[in-house]
Amino acid sequence: PPGLAFAANRWYIADARNGAVRAGSTQNGIIGSWVAGLASPVYGVAVHPNGTVYVAYTAAYRICRADAGGVCTSVAGNGNSTGGVDNVAATTSAIGLVMGLTFDMWGNMIIAESTNCRVRNVSMATGLIRTVAGNGSCIYGADGPALSIALQPADVAFDSYSGQLFISEPGGNRVRALTRAGLVVTLAGNSTAGRSGDGGLAALALLNFPGPLSIGANSSLYIADSSNHRIRLVTGLDGRLATTGIVTTSTGTTSTGTTSTGTTSTGTTSTGTSSTGTTSTGTTSTGTTSTGTTSTGTTSTGTTSTGTTSTGTTSTGT
Repeated sequence: PPGLAFAANRWYIADARNGAVRAGSTQNGIIGSWVAGLASPVYGVAVHPNGTVYVAYTAAYRICRADAGGVCTSVAGNGNSTGGVDNVAATTSAIGLVMGLTFDMWGNMIIAESTNCRVRNVSMATGLIRTVAGNGSCIYGADGPALSIALQPADVAFDSYSGQLFISEPGGNRVRALTRAGLVVTLAGNSTAGRSGDGGLAALALLNFPGPLSIGANSSLYIADSSNHRIRLVTGLDGRLATTGIVTTSTGTTSTGTTSTGTTSTGTTSTGTSSTGTTSTGTTSTGTTSTGTTSTGTTSTGTTSTGTTSTGTTSTGT
């Protein structure tokens, strides 16, 4: 599932290959189909501030409004992928393949037209569509006035606090910001694929095929650094880039003999401490999962030891 949205204790998943939007409760964990039977894959899903769910009906080149009865009503796109024009009713304009969508602080829909290389705005008040970034050139261009620059967007996220729109460009290995002044500037990464820059200025960091975006607290921005298998965080207060921690930055990392989160190891799962020949008394460790670990004499959570004597140690969830 490439798209995910949260609202009012519910989450919504764009279940792409099943042609459905699934919904579930954060309170009881039950999942069900919100909209099903869509003939083509769906990639993006977003929730309007009033709670209405919108779906990027991607290969049909439409955006639709989904209600609880499973009806999906078109609000943008005419089924054609090229030839879109601005300042007309959104349902009469062609839109390209849409990978991501979101809403701004005024409730207007923002869509990333990946194949037409533009970001567009659909007014929920008037129903009109217009371009807000990109000139239609599918290259990775320089920063500048929003309607003059080239870009190839994948996802969008709007920060209501700063009034900025963030745009990911996977092929350009960067994330850009559309400012309230109408300029597009590079926020993180550049055209070079890589993995570096944690703790430094975001603009000097390297990303590798960044995709989905999400706004966090204090205008922070989470980036799915896809080909690096990491979640990266740009803080809103100082513009510096940092990984989000042990769990979220190492999902999918594989080590020899062990599955570890946030640690690379050989034959051992180690969280925080490694000891050899140590005697420990009264130590408690809780909730750690250890996979493929080999130890001689003792198995412990939080400590990997060889030939260790452990007295009074309690291990829960290991």
